This record gives sequence, C-alpha cells and structure tokens, in this order.
Amino acid sequence: SLADPGQKAEYQSHFSTWISLDEADQLAKHLRHQIEDGSCDPEILLRALNANLHLLPAYRINAAIDAIEAAQRNVPLKVMPEVCFRRAELLTHQHRYAEALSIAQKGLTVCPNDNLNLMAVLESTLGEIFASLHDWEPALEHLNRSASLAVATGNREILISASSRKISALANSDHVVE
Repeated sequence: SLADPGQKAEYQSHFSTWISLDEADQLAKHLRHQIEDGSCDPEILLRALNANLHLLPAYRINAAIDAIEAAQRNVPLKVMPEVCFRRAELLTHQHRYAEALSIAQKGLTVCPNDNLNLMAVLESTLGEIFASLHDWEPALEHLNRSASLAVATGNREILISASSRKISALANSDHVVE
C-alpha cells in the first residue's frame, strides 16, 4: 500500500470504481490466510486470475498476487514462475521497470526447464522490459529466445507476440539487422 495519504487518495480516485487500496489490502490478507489454512489452493486462484484477467481490476489482481507471494511457504514452487510473470506484467504497466525486471528474472530462474511456454512468455516479458528501458541489445536477445522457444513448442500466440515486440524494438533502436 502507499504510505503518502495524498498519493493514496489520488490513486483511489482514479480507480474508485474498481476497488480501494484498503479493500485491496484486506483482500490480500484474506486470501493469504485462506492459502495458509488450506481453504484456498494457490494454483486454482492463479488459474482463476488468468482466466479472468480482462474482467478484474488491477488492484484485485495485485491483491491476489500479494497473497500468493506472502503465503509463499504454502505455495508449490511450480506456481512461482507464473506468479513472477503476473507481477512483472503489472509492474511493467505501472512503469516500474527495475522492479519488473528483477521479478521477471527471478521467474525465469525458478521456471522448470520443461515449461517452454512459460519460459517463452518470461523471455518475451524481459524483452519488453528492456525495450521499455531503451536497452536494445538485451531486449532483442530475450525476444529472440522467446521466439525460438515459441517455435519449439508450436505456440503461435507467443511467437506472434515476441515477433511483434521484436519488430517494435528494432524500429526504435539503432540496431542494424544483418
């Protein structure tokens, strides 16, 4: 939550139709307790988030991710790479690139080597973050890896996303295509 009451009020006024910061904090605490006492399965919570991202306000998504991270000792390790992806995605949308970069890198580190789709998504996310920071070389490296992983898995959606991000990064950089 935000420490500065003025900043908190400003954010709440912009998102008041969604959920207040206090309500988001309460939701995070409630979900964390449910995860810890076993009445909420973090994998099911994450699947529900993923299935309804377009319907949920950012604060609610953030609250659920906060709860999963806070209850980490009760969360299977296999869930954490996707939690990192969602968190990095939220931070990127908030232009908090340094934090997003750290979280996405952590997600890639803990991602199982056999989950090529999630690795491709994390690589693409890292590419997008580096591009947002105008750091073109690592952006292109991550986007290339993402596209390669997408080709290996046959996942056209990830391939198209990585390729379009790569084209955008190339258009904005001084990088010469050989």
